[in-house]
Amino acid sequence: MPTDTPKHMMFSDNNHWRFGWGRKKLYNFDEQGQPLWVTFGPCNAAPKAFNIEMANAAKKMANAATKPIYVAMSGGIDSELVARTMLQEKIPFTPLILKYDNDVNKMDIAYAFEFCKQHNLTPEVPTLDIVAFFQDSVNTPYILANCAHIMHMHIMRYAAKLGGMAVIGVGEQRYEKSDGKVFIPVPIERIAVTHFMQAEQVEGVSAFYCYTPELMLSILLEAKAHGFQNMDKYAHNIKDALYHKFWPDLTRRPKYSGFEYVEEERQEAQRKLMRKYGSKTAKYAIPLFELEHQLSGGMNAFSIKY
Repeated sequence: MPTDTPKHMMFSDNNHWRFGWGRKKLYNFDEQGQPLWVTFGPCNAAPKAFNIEMANAAKKMANAATKPIYVAMSGGIDSELVARTMLQEKIPFTPLILKYDNDVNKMDIAYAFEFCKQHNLTPEVPTLDIVAFFQDSVNTPYILANCAHIMHMHIMRYAAKLGGMAVIGVGEQRYEKSDGKVFIPVPIERIAVTHFMQAEQVEGVSAFYCYTPELMLSILLEAKAHGFQNMDKYAHNIKDALYHKFWPDLTRRPKYSGFEYVEEERQEAQRKLMRKYGSKTAKYAIPLFELEHQLSGGMNAFSIKY
């Protein structure tokens, strides 16, 4: 690990996810505005199946953790698979379910509460005035224009106040096609969350599905095997096929954001953030072949039969 990497920034295993601006100095948030660079990996070994790499990532994370683990559960399938994996590996954790005032997100978190009931888990359930949250979001010092990631910061702060660390079940790969080529976006918002972790000395995992390069490469290889011909927006159909391949009993559900009843307030906050930070929120994307090369680290090519 580089000497200038804060120990509490355990957002990826051995900090394999590296980035900076301008000069090749890691995590140099003081130089935002310069050209952004991002790299991942490489793997230490050939990746195993996706479900095995999920388990390996959970065990590595648990071994690195110095505080009790809180898994943020929104009711979506990404966070549920993290919780399922933790249970499977007998890793102690507490579900953390954020409940918005006036039951604004009740449709979404109903799945999280049902999961806890089925597995005899007692969740931590903080409440939040979501409208006031959006109004305050524009005051964030971290460069981003998506309130969902400011919410991740709020959850991580809450877990830290409890003496623990939060695990956010995001980081799944999304794919975009341009001129016949496939790209993987790296949202500036995820980088903003690591800035928050560094600035406020908060320990945690801000994007579980990026935690190890082996997990990332197992996902990428599954996506390649699936193919990108009929990809829907954000490639949700590819993710859905992958998750149900390994967890066929996973309850199918609508895709909720939790903001359905406050979308106008959310969009207004994000417009203000865009005006505030402007071009600094520019999108960064890595060509699929380049990400695969970074993760494989020059090892022999891998493939998966779908």
